[in-house]
Amino acid sequence: MKKYITLSILILTLSACVDVVGLNFDEQTEASQNNYEFDVAELQDLALEGNLDAQMKLASIHSSDDMNWQNYEQALQWYTLAAEQGNLEAQENVGRMYLQGTGTRQNYEQAVKWFSIAAERGFAYSQSNLGAMYANGQGVPQNDAIAYMWLSLGVLNGDQNNADKKVILATRLTPKQIEQAEILIQECIKKNYLGCTEFFYNELNPPTSLNAGINAMERGDGATGERIFRYFAEQGNIRAQSLLGEIYYNGFAHSVTSQGALKLISPDYQEALKWLAPAAYADDIQAQVILGDMYLSGKGIQANTTQAIKWYSLAAEQGKLSAQSFLGRVYFEGDGVLQDYSQAVKWYRLAAEQGDADAQYHLSAMYANGWSISTDFILAHVWGNLANLNGNSNGAEIRDSVAILMTTNQIQRAQNLARECIEKKYKGC
Repeated sequence: MKKYITLSILILTLSACVDVVGLNFDEQTEASQNNYEFDVAELQDLALEGNLDAQMKLASIHSSDDMNWQNYEQALQWYTLAAEQGNLEAQENVGRMYLQGTGTRQNYEQAVKWFSIAAERGFAYSQSNLGAMYANGQGVPQNDAIAYMWLSLGVLNGDQNNADKKVILATRLTPKQIEQAEILIQECIKKNYLGCTEFFYNELNPPTSLNAGINAMERGDGATGERIFRYFAEQGNIRAQSLLGEIYYNGFAHSVTSQGALKLISPDYQEALKWLAPAAYADDIQAQVILGDMYLSGKGIQANTTQAIKWYSLAAEQGKLSAQSFLGRVYFEGDGVLQDYSQAVKWYRLAAEQGDADAQYHLSAMYANGWSISTDFILAHVWGNLANLNGNSNGAEIRDSVAILMTTNQIQRAQNLARECIEKKYKGC
C-alpha cells in the first residue's frame, strides 16, 4: 500500500517565508495601534499603486496572529498582487492559501498553478510542495516520478526538512525509474527549471500516435498537438515535420484559457521553414505547396518565383489540386513565367478532372477560343456546363455562348458527354 505524502508536513506556516516588516504585535500598546492604523492606510495607498514592498507588508499584517489585523481574504488579495509581479514568496504563499483553503475556497488547481510558477524559478519550498501535489494527485494526475523529481529539486535547493519524503517516494519507483528521474533532474537544472513541469511530463509520457496530435489540433489544444508533432518530427517522421511546419506557418490555437478564450500563437515562418524544407524534399505534398507559398510571398525566405513554381510543380505532379490549378493560372496569364497556353491546358485539365470548377471553366474557355488546342465547341460546352454545375457560374456563360454556334445534335451530344463525364468522375473527359 502506498504511503501518503502528508501535505501538512510539507507545507510551511503561512508567514514563514515572508519577511515581515512592521511592528512587533505582541508588544503593541493601544497608542501604537492607533499609529499603526495610519501606517496601514499609507501602505494601502502605496500597494494600490503597485508598490511590491507595501503589498507584501500588508499581506503579512493580515496573515498575522494578531486578531486586530488578521484578515486572510485581504492577505490573499495582497499576496496575489505581489505574486503577479513575480515575488517568489508571494507565489508560494498564494499556492499554500489555495491548498489549505485559507482566505478562499480550497482550490488544488490554483495551488498547483502558483507552486509551479515559483518552482520553475527555483524556489525550494514550492518545488517540494509541487512534488507533494503530484504524489497525492491533488490538482494534477497522480505521478510518483514527477513528484520525486520536484521533491528532489526542493531538497537540493535547501528544503532539507523534506528529505525523508524523497526517501518515501523512492520506494514507489523502480531502480530504472529512479535512474531516469535523476537524469531528467539534471536536465531540468540545466534549463534553470524553466518549463520543467511540461518537460517532465513529456519525457515520461511519449506520444504513441501522430493522429493524437491531429485530434488535439482539431479540438483547439495546439500545445498538445505541437508537442506530439515535434516528438515525431524530431525522430524523422516526414508527415510530422510537414504538420509541424504547417502549424507554425499558419499560427495556431495553443490552448483554451480558464475564461474559455483561445490563446493564439502567431505564425513563425523561420520555424515553419526549418520543418517544411526537409519534408518537401522528401516529397510531402503539403510541405511542397506551403514551401511554394513561402517562396511566392517572401514569408520567412527571400521571394523567388522560380523556386515557387518548382515546388508547386512537384506537388502538382503528385496530384495536388490547388497546385495544379495555380500552375494553370500562372501559365495562362504569364504571371512570373513565360505565358504558355499548352502548359496552362495541361494543368487546368488535371485540375478539372479532379472536379475543380475554376479549372473546368478555364478549360472550357480554352476550347472555345482554341488557345493551344483545336477549337472544340462541344468540349467547351461540356466543361462550361460542368463548371456551372460545380459552382462557377461563368461556365454557364461560355456554354450558352458556344451553344449559339452549335447544331441541335451537337448540343445534345455535349449534354450526353457531360452526364457521362459526371458518372466517370471527370476522368478521361
